[in-house]
Amino acid sequence: MLKLKKYNILRIHMSTSKQKSKKKDCSHHWTIEPPNGTMSMGSCKICGETREFRNSFEYSSWYGSKSPSDVANNQDKSK
Repeated sequence: MLKLKKYNILRIHMSTSKQKSKKKDCSHHWTIEPPNGTMSMGSCKICGETREFRNSFEYSSWYGSKSPSDVANNQDKSK
């Protein structure tokens, strides 16, 4: 009976370490929630890892200028 308990503990440890190494070696395939605010949650279809993704960039290359908040921050720093 004692050997069985040790085996089960070892088996659980091995399965969790395989999951951790799978996340490190994963070529993520992200599914990202629709935009709702500045951030959206995404999860990997392969390993299940989750992280936040930005829905916009501070610099707008479309207009060739920075956002008004960046301009205000730069003016405050120069004072």
